[in-house]
Amino acid sequence: MFGLGTMCMQIIFGAAFGAILRLKGMSQEEVKTVGKKTAGKTLYYGGMAFVAAGVLVVTLPLVDNWAIGTGNPIPNLDAINIGFLLVVLVVGVIGIYSMIASYREVSKTRRLLK
Repeated sequence: MFGLGTMCMQIIFGAAFGAILRLKGMSQEEVKTVGKKTAGKTLYYGGMAFVAAGVLVVTLPLVDNWAIGTGNPIPNLDAINIGFLLVVLVVGVIGIYSMIASYREVSKTRRLLK
């Protein structure tokens, strides 16, 4: 169920971001380009973050046991640990940065073509 919630949130945020881009006057093709670039950057840099975390855990296994309890009984939300921080980093930091960078790239290309 945790993955289902994540998927639903990605659909909602993706649709909202796409609608905002359309309101800003971007064409359907430009919105698709922003989406593709965002996904590519997030997967690329997020993958590197996951690999780096994996190397860290293999090198220093103790890191995998570090956690701060949240008191929330829901699995994956019951502690702030390396897994939680990794997801927040990838989805929050890298994902949002990728959206902004992709939007700027497409906007810059759009201005140059006019």
